[in-house]
Amino acid sequence: MLSESLSRGILLPELKFIKDVIVNKQRQIFCEKISDFEVCPKCATKSSTIYDHVFVTIRDAPIRNQHVVLKIKKRRFLCKSCKKPFREPVQGIFKGFRTTQRLRGHIRWAAENYSDLKRVAKYTNSSSWLVYKSFYEQVDLVLGTG
Repeated sequence: MLSESLSRGILLPELKFIKDVIVNKQRQIFCEKISDFEVCPKCATKSSTIYDHVFVTIRDAPIRNQHVVLKIKKRRFLCKSCKKPFREPVQGIFKGFRTTQRLRGHIRWAAENYSDLKRVAKYTNSSSWLVYKSFYEQVDLVLGTG
């Protein structure tokens, strides 16, 4: 299992390691984000009122050809100004996405090194839609056209 020092290099920068479990040849890493406050995305007001907690499942890049899933305990904050709840963002995961930018970059690398996208989908255990979308999204980011 992962030690605390190893998890710092594997996890996204803002996450704190809780535990590591292997289920069906898939590594599940439980973690949480620790911060004193978050900023409301609607009105940009600093909020520290915790409304609720929720676990989200995020796919991450493989470690030694073992699929990795991050189970992140996210807090829901309540903005006192606009009276709306919001989830805390995590650096390295775009809002509304269930994959990390590392996984999308890994898919781009695999697409450049494999002969076709169908093999990439099999290698990354992803849908062909995710492979296609991630590959062209990452190419746009690299080229600066997107």
